[in-house]
Amino acid sequence: MVKTIIRAKDRPFNPTDKYIKRFNTHIEPIHQHIKCLDKKIEPKDKNLEAFTDQIKQIYQAIDTKTWKIIGAIGLIVLLGKPIE
Repeated sequence: MVKTIIRAKDRPFNPTDKYIKRFNTHIEPIHQHIKCLDKKIEPKDKNLEAFTDQIKQIYQAIDTKTWKIIGAIGLIVLLGKPIE
């Protein structure tokens, strides 16, 4: 049995190559559209990050004040016991 070397030009045309090319032509506009959407969303994402930072600062301020109020109430309760 003799093995022959098949070169690319000797091979029959593979139909999947045609489908891959067609698929790529359909995918490219979608890819461009997604890139355009990313550019539109990016500034909104930055605004959302700034808003999130503001919410974190507000939460920390409220959290600090809450613990101060709880401490003050506890101190009042402790000081009120000896008075009774």
